[in-house]
Amino acid sequence: MRRGQKHTAETRAKMSAAKMGHRFSEEQRKRMAAAIRERMADPAIRAKISAKISAAMMGRKRPPFSPEQRAKLAAAQRARMADPELRARLSVMMKARPGSLLSSEARAKISTALKGRQFSAEHRAKLSAARKGRLLSPEHRANISASLKRRAQQKRGAS
Repeated sequence: MRRGQKHTAETRAKMSAAKMGHRFSEEQRKRMAAAIRERMADPAIRAKISAKISAAMMGRKRPPFSPEQRAKLAAAQRARMADPELRARLSVMMKARPGSLLSSEARAKISTALKGRQFSAEHRAKLSAARKGRLLSPEHRANISASLKRRAQQKRGAS
């Protein structure tokens, strides 16, 4: 077939039927795997293929996991997290993440930057609506009450 010509639908169907059920030998499969591994070792080729796949998948949504899939994933994750060695490694990694632990100076800076800001009436209404109907435990209510009493006392003491 010359370049630029396309196979007809009939020819493509014949070619497909001829290949149907064909299996590669173990030796052929090993050679193909080695060729792909060699090709993917080149970072430029790997990036090019990755970009093509990303572009092809752009905008596609993956269907949600079935309950069986979710149970299987949860069981695998529980088994993985049961390993104390892994948990220790993850703990060290999370503590080393930038921004996870702020210095007292950084926290003070953020605090002063956020103090006194005014939310719009629309934003306050949305915040209020989000909290409406939320049931708090008796302990949580007691904590809120104690906190408000402390703040009121501090205000009285400051004036």
